[in-house]
Amino acid sequence: SPRDALINLLREIDEGRAKPDALVLCWGSKNETGTETHYQNSTPDLWTALGLMKRVAHLMQRDVS
Repeated sequence: SPRDALINLLREIDEGRAKPDALVLCWGSKNETGTETHYQNSTPDLWTALGLMKRVAHLMQRDVS
């Protein structure tokens, strides 16, 4: 579940296995008109956030093929 993914990341940070310098979170939630997309980020600037999202999109596409 989305909650489990977030808790797993927090555990990895607490255990020192993940040491993020920047973080972008995105999620979708359904409502009566469809799906809303949300995000929060903790990055030095917008360009870092966009670069992270681009890299993740590349990794996700690679893992699918």
